[in-house]
Amino acid sequence: MIQIIQIDPRQLKAIALLAPKTDQRYWLNGVFVEATSTETRLVAMDGKRMGVSFPRKPTS
Repeated sequence: MIQIIQIDPRQLKAIALLAPKTDQRYWLNGVFVEATSTETRLVAMDGKRMGVSFPRKPTS
């Protein structure tokens, strides 16, 4: 079964700031994507900092 994950480009751009391009400590770096039926979360680490991006909930 194929599932489609929708990611807001602003969410991806924000989390990409913490995803290093080159680093010798590769085990401390990366981007994790968690997709559920209601939302997609992005988590990134650069060895020192961790960022978590949640989708914005619509305001009424």
